[in-house]
Amino acid sequence: MHNWSFARKIMFPFADRDIPSVLLVWLVYISVKWHDFRLSGYFTLANLFMAFAAVLLLQYLLSKAFRHQRLWVRLAAIAFYLIFLVNFLIVIFSDSIDRWQDLRLGSHLVEGRMVSVSLFLLLALLSFAFRQGSVFHVQNMFMVILFTVVSIGNIIDKPYPFLVGPKIRSKPFEILRQDGNRPVMLIVLDEYQSSAELVRISGDTGYRWIDRRLEQRGWVVRDGLWSLETSTVHSLASLFNFNVSEGGDLSRASDYWVSQNCLFRCSLYDSLVSKNVLVVNKGIVDIGKARPFRRLYFYPRGFWELILRHTLLRTLMTAKPYPYNLDVLREVPEELRKMRSPRNFFYVHLFMPHPPYGFGREFPERSITRENYLDYRSFTDRKLISFVDTLLNIRKDLRIIVTGDHGFRRGGMDSCQVFSAFYGFSRPELDKVRSVQDLGSLVNSCY
Repeated sequence: MHNWSFARKIMFPFADRDIPSVLLVWLVYISVKWHDFRLSGYFTLANLFMAFAAVLLLQYLLSKAFRHQRLWVRLAAIAFYLIFLVNFLIVIFSDSIDRWQDLRLGSHLVEGRMVSVSLFLLLALLSFAFRQGSVFHVQNMFMVILFTVVSIGNIIDKPYPFLVGPKIRSKPFEILRQDGNRPVMLIVLDEYQSSAELVRISGDTGYRWIDRRLEQRGWVVRDGLWSLETSTVHSLASLFNFNVSEGGDLSRASDYWVSQNCLFRCSLYDSLVSKNVLVVNKGIVDIGKARPFRRLYFYPRGFWELILRHTLLRTLMTAKPYPYNLDVLREVPEELRKMRSPRNFFYVHLFMPHPPYGFGREFPERSITRENYLDYRSFTDRKLISFVDTLLNIRKDLRIIVTGDHGFRRGGMDSCQVFSAFYGFSRPELDKVRSVQDLGSLVNSCY
């Protein structure tokens, strides 16, 4: 009898009206993202057991704290539970809102989650207002119901098809051999639409000023270069592996698969290192063993980061766009000044003109609309011109590749057409570059 009482307090804390259950919160969280976790490559039975044991320990300590004689201990336990609840179940709110906006309640999953969240809040409010038992008891019972419903849905639903990946093509195609004694810098601008598309949408030919400005200074402009991917992680993963997009449908692969197979293990990185080229990463994704300058995209590097990926805590582990862009524009020139050997490859990523549309006092943040994107794109053009001028004043022998990873994904524009420009390259040397994803081969042929 004693053993059953202990098990009930640990495994089934909702049987006690006054003890909140972090175990049930965690089970709901895992069930909501079950397919995502199970097919990530990190989610093994051993890892699942360790996480389950850790949550059981937390539940035991929380139960002890709630029964403690001192008020401050009980208040601390309540605070911990509420933080745990918000941290792990924020995914239900964020996913529901995103899906609601995208599908306009076209999915039963959206309706079910939104109804569940609303019902949960309603029950908690009624329980508090009429004092019919403990609020935590109502919450625990709701968690049991929600976990059961979601688990049944996981059994019925099939895994999403985008969780599979293509085969990797690891060999670059040949481009004219370059002088290996000149450093190369790849500058990627996030969501950098082609000038031609901006003119087509707005009717304003003034958006072509950057094309003319760069051509006057000896650049080769390839406006409208095609991107085979419209996701940043997928686009860069393909570029850094000599155009994986042509060897399979990379866009259907999950970012778990992409990060493990195309970023942590990177063909361009391996090729450059074998040629004694130093890879300097001033971007947002891994290039082989070269870690990113800042983490703006939180793809997990292991099991515990996988568990935290859909939580509020992830925001504390992710860089903010404006400070990141400011640091890149300041630190890359300093890094270039310190460079001694010419056998260097720089990957630089500017999170512009991707939202949020803001750059401190110079460009106060605006809402996400096509008009504000056009304004922020013009602001980005001016920043880019100033940036590359500074770089070329430091190293006149620097080769620079400027490109978008993809275009603007709203407002009726073709997001596969991006702006690209090249300094230190001739037009014949660029004839084989058919897409953004071919730029990895161009970089590789420079050494």
